[in-house]
Amino acid sequence: MIAAPTDVRELAAGLWMLPGVVNWYLVADERGVLILDAGLPRDWDRLLDALVAIGRSPREVRGVLITHGHADHVGFAEQVRTTFGVPVLAPAGEDRLLRHPLAGMRSERPPVLYMRNASARAAANAMRRGGAFRPTRIRAWTPVADGETLGALPGAPVAVATPGHTPGHTAYLLPAQRAVVAGDALVTFDPYTGVAGPRLIARGATWDSGAAGASLDRLAELDADLVLTGHGDPFEGPVAAAARAARDAVHP
Repeated sequence: MIAAPTDVRELAAGLWMLPGVVNWYLVADERGVLILDAGLPRDWDRLLDALVAIGRSPREVRGVLITHGHADHVGFAEQVRTTFGVPVLAPAGEDRLLRHPLAGMRSERPPVLYMRNASARAAANAMRRGGAFRPTRIRAWTPVADGETLGALPGAPVAVATPGHTPGHTAYLLPAQRAVVAGDALVTFDPYTGVAGPRLIARGATWDSGAAGASLDRLAELDADLVLTGHGDPFEGPVAAAARAARDAVHP
């Protein structure tokens, strides 16, 4: 194991998690380093520190791969693109959110209804401190299609369309690590309610619950035993088990 700051967690060979109010990930191999989701805008310094911690340099970064366009997942992506001169790759179908991470949001319930919950208030405050309410718009990105294998990138991720949380939400299978970066297609902690365990995130952050439920079936088909989510701890076990638990959980 590589010695690292306490906020860099090595999950498997060549795979690290940067935990927080929103999680993001690094995967590294002989091709370089890939950033999976881009956290909050003010996570930039954490990224630089994390690269040092895993024994890599900014020159080895090959791109940022985004699961969806919400402000807490695109945080420093534009800064990586312009500073390191590497592409941002994002799902086809997320154009509206990528252009307008806040104004482009759509959900089944008003998020303000959850603010009576202490967890929701704490998450909102952490997001504010991290710069999520003043996101940096991504000015150029490369669309990723469902089923596409990004073989030139570290980890050779495979795109798996999982709409529902957002219209174009996409998860990424990392075959070598037997892991799937699920983004918010399912979470293991719902910041809106403070409830832990695999579940769909609250309707206050869900574009279409029916589509989100169907995407759980898509995730369940994947051959992986480590599920990495945007919120909460990794789920260790078959993806199908996480998807089954998410389907059974209350979805307020």
